[in-house]
Amino acid sequence: MGHASLSGVLTAPVPLVTFDDSGPDSALHFLCHDGDVNKPRYDHLVAIERSGRASDGNYYNMRGINIKHLVDPIDDLFVAANQIPGILTTGIGDGGNELGMGKLKEKVISYMPKGDMIACDVPADFAITCGVSNWGGYAVACGLYLLQTCSSHQRYLNKGRTPTETQEKTQTWNTGLPSVHKEEAFLSTLVRFGVRSGKTGNLGMEVDGLMFHPTHSHLITRLLQATHSN
Repeated sequence: MGHASLSGVLTAPVPLVTFDDSGPDSALHFLCHDGDVNKPRYDHLVAIERSGRASDGNYYNMRGINIKHLVDPIDDLFVAANQIPGILTTGIGDGGNELGMGKLKEKVISYMPKGDMIACDVPADFAITCGVSNWGGYAVACGLYLLQTCSSHQRYLNKGRTPTETQEKTQTWNTGLPSVHKEEAFLSTLVRFGVRSGKTGNLGMEVDGLMFHPTHSHLITRLLQATHSN
């Protein structure tokens, strides 16, 4: 994350919070002040391309390889959030093994290769499925941008009052949109640090076996065109 910030891919460092699974109530205390379900710290948890716990307690990648030794059990946060009023959860995935895809478990078992083994057992309130998880993340970013910069939606949130739009606010949300340059730089950083594709095991400018150019770059361009045409 620091490298991405220093290289200009991120405009500022992104704060990270570590979940320490030290006991049965760890998730509750992480999500709520003093462990009180009436005092949640967050209102929405989002997991994207995060391996989720299968029914046998293990974590699998798309190739059916058990990677439990590499994954911290943040599934417990989604399980705990299900019992806390005011906290919703969203899972974004492309293979069915990702956290939150338990909402579609039967579909994963029926239609995905090795689905009965890799299917995540932990559901989310909302499951976003896509050809590549990154694409789902891009779409969510574009959707949030549209909602936050749409005057009609903002009037709805303000109960009919016309909101005060500022160029600074629009620019802030604009920086959250994907771009070909930014995503290519992110991927280059991952390759530099030896991070391989979870699907193919390859080390290169690809995501899930699809080369960044032209496949991913073209999709990003199309999403941005659709976003800015509204």
